[in-house]
Amino acid sequence: MSHPMLANPARILEILRIETPLIGVYDAPDTKPFGHLVQVEPCLFSAFENWMGGERLLITNTKYTCTGLRYWLCGEETLRKQEASLIGEQKLKTSSSVVNRWMDAQPPYHREHSHLVIGPLKEDQEDFLRSVTFLVTPDQLSALVLGAQYWTSSTSGWPVMVPFGTGCAQMAQMLTCPLSEALVGGTAPCMREHLPADVLLLTVTLHMFGLLCALDDDTFFSGPEVRRMQEAHSRKRLESQPKFAVPWSDRICIDGGEPFRTARSQ
Repeated sequence: MSHPMLANPARILEILRIETPLIGVYDAPDTKPFGHLVQVEPCLFSAFENWMGGERLLITNTKYTCTGLRYWLCGEETLRKQEASLIGEQKLKTSSSVVNRWMDAQPPYHREHSHLVIGPLKEDQEDFLRSVTFLVTPDQLSALVLGAQYWTSSTSGWPVMVPFGTGCAQMAQMLTCPLSEALVGGTAPCMREHLPADVLLLTVTLHMFGLLCALDDDTFFSGPEVRRMQEAHSRKRLESQPKFAVPWSDRICIDGGEPFRTARSQ
């Protein structure tokens, strides 16, 4: 299916001071347009630093040991029992029957093409883009969640939801049977260890991505509330910095060992 040119997110990235790359999930017939691709272990989100450096992941059935990734994003149905057992062992659901009912309602993703590529958005590959994920702070997420609800007046359905699942399971939900057009993710402890403490996820459909990009200076995005939130938290960060920290090069070495760790180095 052909998609129109992807919406330009430059303005909302500027207003919300989002400096992390937007992460796309591509179901593509060819990897060449994406350049050099990497693989990481053990978790999909172990790639956070790779994404920050502009690298993209090639997701395959054979190169990953993570059962969840192989089941949810590679569609290895034979791993369902193993994935259900892991969810039970971690005591994430009240019983095995609840786990199985949840998995019945949430199928894994089956690729349309040969390759699944996940990483920073790539121009000229919009036809194969399936979803977009924002890697954001709680402040930035709060504004995006409001933005996703900007056009809705109905209470019968919600444009933003927080579904159960690990990071890759939540991504699969957006690709298979999304309950809404925006899913808050990064909430599972098993994958949060691979993310900075202040980073959460918002994964959106391409339609929702276009709606968010259409928010302009005539909306709350550039209003006083967003600015006050940003300024208040900037002040708090400055106030929390140690007053007498010194640069790394000026730290004292004791007995020729490691430099003495000041509060600033924490």
